[in-house]
Amino acid sequence: MTTNSKPKAKTNERWLVTAWPGMGTVAVTAVVYLLSKLKMRQIDEFDARDLFELEEAEVEGGLIRAARLPRSRLFLAENAAPGRDIVIFLGEAQPPKGKLALCQRLIAAARKLNVTRVVCFAAWAADLEPSNRSRVHGIATDEAGLRDLSRQG
Repeated sequence: MTTNSKPKAKTNERWLVTAWPGMGTVAVTAVVYLLSKLKMRQIDEFDARDLFELEEAEVEGGLIRAARLPRSRLFLAENAAPGRDIVIFLGEAQPPKGKLALCQRLIAAARKLNVTRVVCFAAWAADLEPSNRSRVHGIATDEAGLRDLSRQG
């Protein structure tokens, strides 16, 4: 992995938002919306060869070729909000093996980019009627994060 974006001398606070395909592609749809609205640029891509197995091949004109492996890319929007940069990690698939290795790589990249907060987009099934108000749920890795989530409602 090579990071093509070096932190500025005076950096904004940087948040990392992550998404992989999952239930109803909710997380990926939300991240693709952010990529589009914030006009983000790709700054890095993880090598997929040690995370994914080749699971299919393509045949074109009688020739067999290896299919493309899923991509795992980082994007950046500087000054996405006053005093804040947004880094997005978009994975095209969740690796069948090497999940911990991918997470470690992602956190190492986040540290190099001076990320101060990580937000993972995901969806979960809930028994919800269309007339009910939608809700956002959160979990934290420490007490301070949990207090912050509580303050946000």
